[in-house]
Amino acid sequence: TESAMMSIMPAHTIIAAGTSLTAFVGISEGGPFNVATRIASFTDYDVAFGGLSAASQMSFAVDQFFANGGVACYIVRVGVMTVHTFAAAAAVLGQVPLLNLLCLPGICDREVLAAAAIYCGNRRAFLIVDSDPNANTPDLLLASMNHPRLPNAESVAIYGPWLQITDPLNAGAVLNVPPSGAIAGIYARSDSARGVWSPPAGP
Repeated sequence: TESAMMSIMPAHTIIAAGTSLTAFVGISEGGPFNVATRIASFTDYDVAFGGLSAASQMSFAVDQFFANGGVACYIVRVGVMTVHTFAAAAAVLGQVPLLNLLCLPGICDREVLAAAAIYCGNRRAFLIVDSDPNANTPDLLLASMNHPRLPNAESVAIYGPWLQITDPLNAGAVLNVPPSGAIAGIYARSDSARGVWSPPAGP
């Protein structure tokens, strides 16, 4: 899971707050819509949102979050990701007292990511964006990360390529999953182990 990854991450000031408070917004197999549900394990996710699903990039991202050191997170289920549904999810997350990391697993839509970047900037949170899933060479990956459709702000980092895992839903076939969940888990693990002033790179 912790294979070499590329990211575009502008310099920014690390504030003295735990980066382990993460929120995921996306599609799930089940669970309530537009409710910020706090979970502390993937078992909690399985019970509340239906577990892993081929139709849910978020389910695999949350699984990778806990597998890579994440301790707790909030889940907001949406029916389809648009600017309007993200705005509704953001309003729900506004009721969460403290939030540091936001993941929209697998989302590459320009308008949605721009809205999320603005939200994170206003909230003093950090948006972890997944690269284009079709960028499977170094040149394509760099081109996708420098694409003008992606947000460029101090509150945003873009990570790629997508992770290759063994698909538990398809007899162990290779499956590409968005890296944002694993990255958020590594951020959380680094926070717990070394403090918020230590960069999470290369743990």
